[in-house]
Amino acid sequence: MQKLAPLLLLLMVLVSCTVEPVDSIQIRTTSEILNTNNTTTVVDDTTVLNNLNIPTFMSANLNGFQYDGLKPMDYVDGSTNESKVEVYTIEQSNYNYLLLQGSDITSNGVVAANSIIIDLRIPQGQWNVGTYDLQDGNSVIMNGNNSCVDLYNLGSGLKTHSITNGSITITEFDTVNRVIRGTFNFTYYIQNDMAVEGPYTLTTGTFNYKLDAPNFL
Repeated sequence: MQKLAPLLLLLMVLVSCTVEPVDSIQIRTTSEILNTNNTTTVVDDTTVLNNLNIPTFMSANLNGFQYDGLKPMDYVDGSTNESKVEVYTIEQSNYNYLLLQGSDITSNGVVAANSIIIDLRIPQGQWNVGTYDLQDGNSVIMNGNNSCVDLYNLGSGLKTHSITNGSITITEFDTVNRVIRGTFNFTYYIQNDMAVEGPYTLTTGTFNYKLDAPNFL
């Protein structure tokens, strides 16, 4: 199915006295501008940061453990697509689903004991602002009616997850600026051989992705 180093680098750039261009934007400290232009012009660093369009991707609190900056597993850099559209065929009918994937493991990452993958799939009929049920991806029929989620704990061995009481809210679906933002949450259980553990919760889930799949270009 289609990985806090950049942030640290950015902070280093902001406090450095010698700054290189970043994404075609020259960031300079206030003192540099004073020395170069001999004026009292002040640079608004917040505006500069917004111009960089730093992606936020996905975050969630998984049973008390906070995950931030979860990205698609094949994410490398800004040239990598953040979202994908998958097509499922049921009884000779095709249904488009938007896939938003979040993981702490990317193509060149290392799996840890608490590494996860969250796959959110949203049918085309729900590509609008609104709140929708979020069903278990292992049991839902991909017929275009329901959003669904799959949760994988890469360090949990043979354990599997079942999802209940899920909800997803799309707060922004903008095909002009090509962005989707929203929140999600659900309850889940872990099955380890014959034992069922839980319930556990995923709370304060957020997503903020570019709609850069070919369908939106």
